[in-house]
Amino acid sequence: MTSFGNLINNRYIYCKIEMPLRPEENFVTQRLVEFLGGPNSVTWREGKDPPDVYFHIDSQIVALEITQLSPVSFGPDGVVQNINAAVYSLCDLCDELDSKLKHCVPDEIGIWLRLSGPVEDAKRYRRYKNELYNYLKRFIAERPKVGDEREINIANEKVTIFVTQRSDNSVRKIGGSSGSKNTNPYNLYIPTQAEIILADAIVKKQRKCEKVYAPIWLALLNKAPGIDHENYAQAIKNITVEHNFKKILLVMDTGLVHQIYEY
Repeated sequence: MTSFGNLINNRYIYCKIEMPLRPEENFVTQRLVEFLGGPNSVTWREGKDPPDVYFHIDSQIVALEITQLSPVSFGPDGVVQNINAAVYSLCDLCDELDSKLKHCVPDEIGIWLRLSGPVEDAKRYRRYKNELYNYLKRFIAERPKVGDEREINIANEKVTIFVTQRSDNSVRKIGGSSGSKNTNPYNLYIPTQAEIILADAIVKKQRKCEKVYAPIWLALLNKAPGIDHENYAQAIKNITVEHNFKKILLVMDTGLVHQIYEY
């Protein structure tokens, strides 16, 4: 929440101001507007965090809170942690590798990297990035086939490379997942991962939005590799989490929207 003060009659009057949306929040908002029938059916304005957005649908005002579903690991105390907070720019590195090397990757395949962190030292991270780039460039030049798998050591960190069948609607050719080397989230069965990720997101957002009194929806941007909307749709039936969200909508990074819960 941001506030500003105006000096009036020697007293400061503080006002809450609306927060600008981050790029991923704007992406989710636009996809939901399309899902709900387009700008002729729904208009929106930024909220005051919470919520992120207010939708105006016919004569109804709906609050919308947005969050991202990311892979999780567990800290030493057993508490769920966002893996993205435990690694050093590894997800950004996958984006950078895709940008630089995707023109070398045949259209029919995709390359998936399983990276292990954190790579905490900046100098070692630069070495890690350069070595991985050079190795991946040589690997692509070998013309790998779907199903190929290779485990390598990059700057004393384990990296596993998988060659997959590339989806027709995927704009990426190189992607990846990153996990803390101090934990092992990959041993979790996919439905279990979906339940943990979903429950953690709902609990955190319910706590944040408990004083939002308008009807409220929760929008989830899926950034957890290997987990699809069907996994989440089943997961929400399996978990027991109290919340006040009237709808929970899942937005895939392709832009597709799936409603997985309605009260």
